[in-house]
Amino acid sequence: MVNEVSSIKLFRTSEHPCSYISDQNATTIFLDPATKISQKLNSALTNKG
Repeated sequence: MVNEVSSIKLFRTSEHPCSYISDQNATTIFLDPATKISQKLNSALTNKG
């Protein structure tokens, strides 16, 4: 499982205004849309936040 999580490709957006904390910036991180997400991978990612 560790190998599956460590080998996924992530993307990060440019910095943008945070939608829920005033005067703060945020970035959004998301999985490569081509990633096949198994139930085990989904659970591992959920546990990591």
